Amino acid sequence: AAAEAAAEVMFQGGSWVDHLHRLDARVTPALLVERLWPLMTAERAQRMQRVIDNRTRHLAVALEGLHDLGNAAAVFRTCDAFGVQNVHVINTTSDRFKVSRVISTGSHKWLTLRHWHDSSACVAALKQSGYQIALAHLSSHSVPLHRVDFSKKTVIVLGNEHAGPSEKVQQMADVVFEVPLKGFVQSLNVSVAAAVCVYHAREQMQQLGVDGSLSAEERLRLRAEFCTKSVLQGNPQLAADCQRIVARYLFPKQ
Repeated sequence: AAAEAAAEVMFQGGSWVDHLHRLDARVTPALLVERLWPLMTAERAQRMQRVIDNRTRHLAVALEGLHDLGNAAAVFRTCDAFGVQNVHVINTTSDRFKVSRVISTGSHKWLTLRHWHDSSACVAALKQSGYQIALAHLSSHSVPLHRVDFSKKTVIVLGNEHAGPSEKVQQMADVVFEVPLKGFVQSLNVSVAAAVCVYHAREQMQQLGVDGSLSAEERLRLRAEFCTKSVLQGNPQLAADCQRIVARYLFPKQ
């Protein structure tokens, strides 16, 4: 059971901070950073801090009903590349979002993934958190991408590769937009569309002077997550036995 729980954290985008805290209530983000951050090389630590300094939760991405894991992996890479920390995965057709070996070794492990089984619940929760729901969808009332106001906290929602977004999401969206195209094709691959949208949103945020950086508390927690993942990345056996993490690194016997 412990190994299965660790695998869920490692491969499904769960939180190592929360998982280790459940094993031992003394574990905190500050403690993880204190004990594990020094185990990384200086170069690794500096690169990781640069990434954290450029992360944002002002902009997020939600994927509804994607079937192609390759598309999902590409969107994860885009979010990591442009500093979007939170990705919401809505999968209403199975009990869990299956992550392949190829994806599990990629950039998704540096993201905060939230899995949902109900589109309405996901969108309602995001709205409750103050997000504008910007749906990428070609329709009679969609506006061009450049008219979306990304000075507001925004979630870019992308639907199924073939069927598009569900009726529920279309009804709940605050703004429906499209990427203006100049050729014969009327749509882009979902992963390409995600890249275009996220890049544009980040550029607009910068031009408008939007400070979407994380709070001090969020940065500390992300440092804890990242350094824990970095230490475990080269030691999968240790990752499968989290009690050993606690015993070896966090509370070693004097």
